[in-house]
Amino acid sequence: MCMVVCDGLKGLPDAIERVWPQAITQTCVIHLLRGSFRYARRRHWA
Repeated sequence: MCMVVCDGLKGLPDAIERVWPQAITQTCVIHLLRGSFRYARRRHWA
């Protein structure tokens, strides 16, 4: 089994699946957190 952790670039999961069809692709936890800040006001970031 192969697991790939990436930063959420568009097209990267598709490219990974073409090269390694059995791989599991997951977004990095830090990038998930940073991406979630878009949906919260700055005063709620803490």
